[in-house]
Amino acid sequence: MTMKKFLALTGLIVACSLPFAAQSLECSVKPKVTSIEAPHSYMFVGNSYTYYSSGLAGAVNGLAKAAGIKVRRNRMVTIGAADLGWFNVWELVRPSGMASTYVDHSDGGKIKKFDFRKEKVFDAVILQDNSTGPIHPQRKEIFEKYAKQHAYDLQCFGIQPLIMMTWARKNKPEMTQQLADATTKVGNEADAMVIPVGLAFAEAIKQDPKLELYRADKTHPSPEGTYLEACVVFASMYHRSPVGLKYYGIEQVEEKTAHFLQEVASNTVCECRDLLPAEVAQNILPRGKAHTRQMLDAVVRHLRGKARDAERRLRTLGTHICLCLISLILSDKFQDFTAEFNSRFDSR
Repeated sequence: MTMKKFLALTGLIVACSLPFAAQSLECSVKPKVTSIEAPHSYMFVGNSYTYYSSGLAGAVNGLAKAAGIKVRRNRMVTIGAADLGWFNVWELVRPSGMASTYVDHSDGGKIKKFDFRKEKVFDAVILQDNSTGPIHPQRKEIFEKYAKQHAYDLQCFGIQPLIMMTWARKNKPEMTQQLADATTKVGNEADAMVIPVGLAFAEAIKQDPKLELYRADKTHPSPEGTYLEACVVFASMYHRSPVGLKYYGIEQVEEKTAHFLQEVASNTVCECRDLLPAEVAQNILPRGKAHTRQMLDAVVRHLRGKARDAERRLRTLGTHICLCLISLILSDKFQDFTAEFNSRFDSR
């Protein structure tokens, strides 16, 4: 790479980073667990916030499939309005327990049993409490007790626990910070990853107030809300950005809206986790995914002066892309990156 190209690329990195430096997420408690081993099986335990819009498990599975990740099985166990005290998670995951059998659709729908000598029932379980449980005067103690108890029970079986941060009521945005702090505090005490869905809701509304993430009741998620929820879960569990994935939900949202929500989810998870450049690059670069190619195209067109929206596209790709570029310059992968960059630059 010539010095001229290198300096131009470095300048773009700095320019793209500036808009995100001023961004502040409403959470004063930093998460303790910032990554988990990517699960090939998972279960959601929660209520209507999980099963609305055809269900969160299927939406996350759709994103995983679009990313080339094989999910062996997923399951939802939900009860309307439930808090975590309503569930016997130990019974759900123990050998010969409620989750020990499954329907094998590849074998004529036969009911089969898991061989626990070979695998766990689930690699990860996502726990979702009552929507206001973490901050409700009469429910917060229940949330604290059962979030910790369930997390401990799951860890006994080698299953990774995650706790979903719910979102504020549409007409009560001040709930965002309260829910974020309370959920993250308990998650840290339970050694569980916290999924910052509530922060992503607030950020999406901040950037596009006209986007409707709620149903008419101002609390349950619309199809767009559930899609954003799924993107945040995907980014958290797999430590990968959903940006560029061509999957737009079970109840399909518009492609443009889906791209926006992918970006919000990715940026929220990265900023909430304080991800290091090397951590991000490790998951974005190796297979040359769509968002890396988009980044290259935007950089090249900017340098060639042929794209009016190149800077805008770079900004919307988010903080993780900026960190990826910086990390590449400092890593042994930079040579591979510059080779492809030069090839694209010279061919235009």
